[in-house]
Amino acid sequence: MINNLIFDVGGVILLFNKIKLTEFDDAFKDDPKYADQLLHRYFIHSVLSSPLYANYDKGEITLETLIDDICLKTGEPKNLIKALFNEKKLNNINTKLLELIKKYKRQGKHIFILSNMGKERVPYIREFLDESLFDDIVFSSEIGLVKPNVDIFEYVCNKWGIKPNECLFIDDNKNNTDTFQKLGGNVYLFNRDNIDKSIQDIERIVQ
Repeated sequence: MINNLIFDVGGVILLFNKIKLTEFDDAFKDDPKYADQLLHRYFIHSVLSSPLYANYDKGEITLETLIDDICLKTGEPKNLIKALFNEKKLNNINTKLLELIKKYKRQGKHIFILSNMGKERVPYIREFLDESLFDDIVFSSEIGLVKPNVDIFEYVCNKWGIKPNECLFIDDNKNNTDTFQKLGGNVYLFNRDNIDKSIQDIERIVQ
């Protein structure tokens, strides 16, 4: 029986906000659809693909250093890249998933968060979360370990006193779910483009 659920944050509990940022609106006000595409493209490819991003998630470098590296490699102005880290404009709570979490909490299940997150972003992310719903929250930069490395999963299982085979780990990154599965854990690859199906699948697995 699965009594422990471990959730990622970005792309699972928090979803990418379609509302355009001012910096992108000003640059592409004549073509808002293109602005949306550009925003998503830079977030996925320019930001997350930076070789320094893992170092940032580990808490080894500052956000400013990461942004400077991205600007250097893309040639984009700093204000444009900096806008991609505006948590308050970029994130929406996944309300449907939140209701499922509340249901499992009422049932007495243990609910955890495990997320790769740089130090400067953590306070903003915590603003979105009702921390009373979670038994514990672990951000990578606070412990110097990152997904998908196996050591972060071993760390949290030891910290929380749980076994992988007693858990369901929900993440939107296959590399992360693959690692936890190799440890004997139950996993689900969350699909942010089909939230209803993802929730139904999770319910089926947990039953």
